[in-house]
Amino acid sequence: MNLSTSKIKPPASTELRKAVLRGSLVAVVLLTARAAVAAVSMSTIDATWPAPPGEESWAFVEDLKNPLPFVLFWKDGSSPQPGQVDLRAGLVVQQGYPDEKGVLKTAYADLGHFIAFAKLAGEGGLSVTTEKAETEVPEAYSIEVSPKGIRLQAGDAEGMIKLAFDFAACVALFCPKRMATASWNCPSW
Repeated sequence: MNLSTSKIKPPASTELRKAVLRGSLVAVVLLTARAAVAAVSMSTIDATWPAPPGEESWAFVEDLKNPLPFVLFWKDGSSPQPGQVDLRAGLVVQQGYPDEKGVLKTAYADLGHFIAFAKLAGEGGLSVTTEKAETEVPEAYSIEVSPKGIRLQAGDAEGMIKLAFDFAACVALFCPKRMATASWNCPSW
Protein backbone atom coordinates (compact mmCIF):
# COMPACT_ATOMS: atom_id res chain seq x y z
CA MET A 1 0.00 0.00 0.00
CA ASN A 2 1.35 3.34 -1.01
CA LEU A 3 0.77 5.84 1.80
CA SER A 4 1.71 8.85 -0.29
CA THR A 5 -1.24 8.39 -2.64
CA SER A 6 -3.84 7.20 -0.15
CA LYS A 7 -6.43 9.68 1.00
CA ILE A 8 -6.64 9.80 4.76
CA LYS A 9 -9.68 11.63 6.12
CA PRO A 10 -8.99 14.12 8.88
CA PRO A 11 -10.72 13.47 12.18
CA ALA A 12 -14.32 14.76 12.57
CA SER A 13 -13.24 17.37 15.11
CA THR A 14 -11.15 19.11 12.45
CA GLU A 15 -14.18 19.31 10.14
CA LEU A 16 -16.25 20.68 13.02
CA ARG A 17 -13.66 23.38 13.72
CA LYS A 18 -13.66 24.41 10.05
CA ALA A 19 -17.47 24.63 10.02
CA VAL A 20 -17.53 26.78 13.16
CA LEU A 21 -14.85 29.04 11.73
CA ARG A 22 -16.80 29.50 8.47
CA GLY A 23 -20.00 30.22 10.44
CA SER A 24 -18.24 32.77 12.65
CA LEU A 25 -16.77 34.51 9.63
CA VAL A 26 -20.22 34.77 8.00
CA ALA A 27 -21.72 36.14 11.25
CA VAL A 28 -19.02 38.82 11.53
CA VAL A 29 -19.58 39.92 7.92
CA LEU A 30 -23.36 40.10 8.43
CA LEU A 31 -23.10 42.04 11.70
CA THR A 32 -20.67 44.51 10.17
CA ALA A 33 -23.01 45.08 7.23
CA ARG A 34 -26.02 45.50 9.57
CA ALA A 35 -24.14 48.05 11.73
CA ALA A 36 -23.28 50.10 8.63
CA VAL A 37 -26.93 50.09 7.52
CA ALA A 38 -28.07 51.06 11.04
CA ALA A 39 -25.60 53.96 11.14
CA VAL A 40 -26.87 55.23 7.80
CA SER A 41 -30.49 54.82 8.95
CA MET A 42 -29.91 56.74 12.22
CA SER A 43 -28.15 59.59 10.43
CA THR A 44 -31.05 59.76 7.96
CA ILE A 45 -33.57 59.85 10.81
CA ASP A 46 -31.57 62.49 12.70
CA ALA A 47 -31.40 64.69 9.58
CA THR A 48 -35.14 64.44 8.87
CA TRP A 49 -36.45 64.52 12.45
CA PRO A 50 -38.47 67.72 13.09
CA ALA A 51 -37.39 70.15 15.79
CA PRO A 52 -39.36 69.81 19.04
CA PRO A 53 -42.23 72.27 19.48
CA GLY A 54 -41.66 75.35 21.61
CA GLU A 55 -42.99 75.65 25.14
CA GLU A 56 -45.80 77.92 23.92
CA SER A 57 -47.47 74.87 22.33
CA TRP A 58 -47.38 72.71 25.45
CA ALA A 59 -51.11 72.56 26.18
CA PHE A 60 -50.66 70.22 29.12
CA VAL A 61 -49.08 73.04 31.15
CA GLU A 62 -52.40 74.90 31.08
CA ASP A 63 -54.21 71.67 31.96
CA LEU A 64 -52.00 71.29 35.03
CA LYS A 65 -53.11 74.74 36.21
CA ASN A 66 -56.78 73.71 36.23
CA PRO A 67 -58.41 72.09 39.28
CA LEU A 68 -58.62 68.33 39.22
CA PRO A 69 -61.90 66.92 37.91
CA PHE A 70 -63.75 64.88 40.53
CA VAL A 71 -66.29 62.07 40.47
CA LEU A 72 -68.21 60.85 43.49
CA PHE A 73 -68.92 57.15 43.73
CA TRP A 74 -71.62 57.51 46.35
CA LYS A 75 -75.02 59.10 46.68
CA ASP A 76 -76.41 61.22 49.49
CA GLY A 77 -78.46 59.16 51.81
CA SER A 78 -78.22 57.29 55.03
CA SER A 79 -77.15 58.62 58.39
CA PRO A 80 -73.90 57.55 59.99
CA GLN A 81 -73.88 54.21 61.77
CA PRO A 82 -72.13 53.45 65.07
CA GLY A 83 -68.37 53.76 64.54
CA GLN A 84 -68.77 56.35 61.80
CA VAL A 85 -68.18 60.09 61.90
CA ASP A 86 -70.97 62.34 60.61
CA LEU A 87 -69.73 64.56 57.80
CA ARG A 88 -73.10 66.14 56.98
CA ALA A 89 -72.09 69.36 58.76
CA GLY A 90 -69.19 69.58 56.32
CA LEU A 91 -65.41 69.69 56.50
CA VAL A 92 -63.15 72.63 57.27
CA VAL A 93 -59.47 72.34 56.35
CA GLN A 94 -57.04 73.74 58.92
CA GLN A 95 -53.65 74.17 57.26
CA GLY A 96 -51.28 73.29 60.09
CA TYR A 97 -48.49 71.79 58.02
CA PRO A 98 -45.63 74.31 57.62
CA ASP A 99 -45.36 75.44 54.00
CA GLU A 100 -42.80 78.26 53.80
CA LYS A 101 -42.05 77.62 50.11
CA GLY A 102 -45.71 77.36 49.06
CA VAL A 103 -45.34 73.88 47.55
CA LEU A 104 -48.65 72.75 49.10
CA LYS A 105 -50.67 75.61 47.61
CA THR A 106 -52.05 73.52 44.73
CA ALA A 107 -52.73 70.48 46.94
CA TYR A 108 -54.70 72.62 49.42
CA ALA A 109 -56.58 74.32 46.58
CA ASP A 110 -57.51 70.98 45.01
CA LEU A 111 -58.61 69.60 48.38
CA GLY A 112 -60.79 72.70 48.87
CA HIS A 113 -62.28 72.32 45.38
CA PHE A 114 -63.05 68.68 46.09
CA ILE A 115 -64.74 69.46 49.41
CA ALA A 116 -66.89 72.09 47.67
CA PHE A 117 -67.70 69.71 44.80
CA ALA A 118 -68.74 66.98 47.25
CA LYS A 119 -70.96 69.51 49.05
CA LEU A 120 -68.98 68.96 52.24
CA ALA A 121 -67.94 72.59 52.71
CA GLY A 122 -69.31 74.06 55.91
CA GLU A 123 -68.13 76.68 58.41
CA GLY A 124 -69.16 74.65 61.44
CA GLY A 125 -68.00 71.35 59.98
CA LEU A 126 -65.57 68.75 61.21
CA SER A 127 -61.99 69.99 61.13
CA VAL A 128 -59.50 68.38 58.77
CA THR A 129 -56.12 69.38 60.18
CA THR A 130 -52.85 68.96 58.32
CA GLU A 131 -49.81 68.41 60.55
CA LYS A 132 -46.13 67.64 60.30
CA ALA A 133 -45.26 64.35 62.00
CA GLU A 134 -42.36 61.92 62.04
CA THR A 135 -42.60 59.08 59.52
CA GLU A 136 -40.36 56.10 58.95
CA VAL A 137 -39.72 56.85 55.28
CA PRO A 138 -40.08 59.86 52.96
CA GLU A 139 -43.50 60.51 51.41
CA ALA A 140 -45.30 58.39 54.02
CA TYR A 141 -48.39 59.70 55.78
CA SER A 142 -51.10 58.82 58.28
CA ILE A 143 -54.78 59.62 58.64
CA GLU A 144 -56.71 59.64 61.90
CA VAL A 145 -60.51 59.89 61.79
CA SER A 146 -62.42 60.48 65.03
CA PRO A 147 -65.52 62.39 66.13
CA LYS A 148 -63.16 65.19 67.23
CA GLY A 149 -61.80 65.69 63.71
CA ILE A 150 -59.63 64.29 60.96
CA ARG A 151 -55.84 64.57 61.23
CA LEU A 152 -53.75 64.34 58.07
CA GLN A 153 -50.10 63.87 59.04
CA ALA A 154 -46.95 63.61 56.92
CA GLY A 155 -43.23 63.97 57.49
CA ASP A 156 -42.46 65.91 54.32
CA ALA A 157 -44.21 68.05 51.72
CA GLU A 158 -44.30 65.22 49.15
CA GLY A 159 -46.11 63.02 51.67
CA MET A 160 -48.60 65.82 52.40
CA ILE A 161 -49.27 66.31 48.68
CA LYS A 162 -49.96 62.58 48.25
CA LEU A 163 -52.07 62.61 51.41
CA ALA A 164 -54.27 65.49 50.24
CA PHE A 165 -55.05 63.72 46.96
CA ASP A 166 -55.46 60.28 48.54
CA PHE A 167 -57.77 61.66 51.24
CA ALA A 168 -59.98 63.27 48.58
CA ALA A 169 -59.99 59.99 46.61
CA CYS A 170 -60.92 58.03 49.74
CA VAL A 171 -63.83 60.35 50.49
CA ALA A 172 -64.94 60.26 46.83
CA LEU A 173 -64.95 56.46 46.80
CA PHE A 174 -66.40 55.52 50.16
CA CYS A 175 -68.06 58.44 51.91
CA PRO A 176 -71.81 59.05 51.63
CA LYS A 177 -71.54 61.94 54.13
CA ARG A 178 -70.00 59.66 56.74
CA MET A 179 -66.61 58.17 57.42
CA ALA A 180 -65.56 55.27 59.63
CA THR A 181 -63.49 56.19 62.65
CA ALA A 182 -60.06 54.78 62.01
CA SER A 183 -56.36 55.42 62.08
CA TRP A 184 -54.07 54.15 59.39
CA ASN A 185 -50.59 54.71 58.07
CA CYS A 186 -49.60 54.67 54.45
CA PRO A 187 -45.95 54.03 53.65
CA SER A 188 -44.43 55.47 50.54
CA TRP A 189 -44.61 53.30 47.41
